[in-house]
This record gives sequence, C-alpha cells and structure tokens, in this order.
Amino acid sequence: MPDSKQSATLITPDGRYIVVRGRLWRRANPALKSADHERLVRDLMGARREIGTTRRSGDCAREITSRKRVHATKVALGERGPVWWSDGAPDYNRKLAKNSPYARWYARACASMPDEHANITASHEDIVMDIFEALRQDHDKQRTLADKLVATHGASDEREALFTDLRRELKDHAAAKEPHFYAPLMQHDLTQDRARHSVAEHHDIDELIEKLEDTEQTSPQWLAVAKQLQEQVTHHLDEEEQEVFQMASKALTDKQKSALAKDYRRQMDGHD
Repeated sequence: MPDSKQSATLITPDGRYIVVRGRLWRRANPALKSADHERLVRDLMGARREIGTTRRSGDCAREITSRKRVHATKVALGERGPVWWSDGAPDYNRKLAKNSPYARWYARACASMPDEHANITASHEDIVMDIFEALRQDHDKQRTLADKLVATHGASDEREALFTDLRRELKDHAAAKEPHFYAPLMQHDLTQDRARHSVAEHHDIDELIEKLEDTEQTSPQWLAVAKQLQEQVTHHLDEEEQEVFQMASKALTDKQKSALAKDYRRQMDGHD
C-alpha cells in the first residue's frame, strides 16, 4: 500500500480512498489486473474527450451516450457503484474526511504535512475563506436537492418546492462562480480550457431547467428530464472537485483563493 505521508495525495490507511481538498474519493479496485486497470483508464479518458467533442458539435444523443460510458467505466473501475470491499463497511465516497470515521487519522496526517492538506484542519472561519471549500459547501446542497427531487412523485407541493429551491441554487451558484472562480482561471493557460468547459456545462444545466419549466410535472417526461438534470449536475460537480480544483489550486495564489471566496460568498449571500 502506498505511504500516504510520502505522496502529494493522501490515501486512507485501508487504501479505499484518496483525499482531495478534504473530501474522500473512492479509489479503483486494487484487485483489478494491471492490464485491465490501464484499459479502463484509457476508456475513461476517451469517453471524457468524447463528451467535449459531442458538446462542441451539438450532438446531444452522443453526448448522453458518452456520459453513460464514463459512468459505466467508473463503476467497472470500482470508483462508483457497489463497493469493492467485503467487510460490510459503508461507502464514504465524496464525504468530508473530517466528518467521517477517518477524521482522527486525517487530522494527524494533515498536521504532519506542510501543504494544502494542513490548511483544511483550520477553524471553520478559516476554511470558508478558501474558494474551494466555499464552492464545495454549495455543491453539497445541490447534490442533496437533486437527489430529493428525482425521488418525488407527481405534481406535488414537495416536487414544486424542491424544483424551485434547486433551480434558484443552481442559477445563483453559476452567477457567482463564473466571475469569482472561472474568470480568473481563464487568465491562466493551465486552467483556461477547463474553465471554458465548465462554463459550457452551466449552459447545459440551464437548458435542462428550461425543459422542466416547460413540461407538466404530472408527465412522465418531467421525471425523465429531472433525472437527466441530476446526472448532469452530479457529473459537473464531481468533475469540478476532482479535476478543476486540483488545477486551480496550482494556478491561484493563497491570497487569491481567500479573496475569491469572500467575493463569491458575498454575492451568494446577496450582499453584492
């Protein structure tokens, strides 16, 4: 097992998760043969490239197929879907390490590492000054709302309330994130393409919201579109936290990360 203290990325002692900006992400199944793992990683990267190509060409059907391919490949790798361990331990994928059974280990590991991990064990007041944690807090709200929305039935008050809350949360989040996160990233060669890709995904989400607004909530089509929205939001947030945040961490200075968090939070709280 890799020594987490000697790696830029923390790995939990049981080898089940890596820690990225304080959050647990499930690792691939170590029982996979090396050749199979390499093949699946190649497939994953190919599917992600296809998503960008199909979006640029406007081929929505192929884009949906590519997204399904990404999900299926991640399940095959063991990063999503049923867990690959057999001791009955629950899945803490995407949970904050500090709020999991790994909290003590994580605190000790952070204390011994003079890098970005150490900052995450600071007080809550310090944490919210980091743009990544500020965004992640709202990501958690969006995931919860999207999950609850697709579990509703018919044109109920609950469905209407959840859709209203999710729509507002997504629109406000995008409106604040684009100037206070993506705009600075577009100034760097390292992050320019990823920032543009993420902004394009905001437009994809807007289109799905518009479809829901134009569809009767009693129609089976409404739930089908809501599930597309849930998948798109989940994909967007996962990709952002796992990939964009890592590149942005290298492109932005600590001072920028703090300043952007304040500006973002101010706009989200309605003080802009």
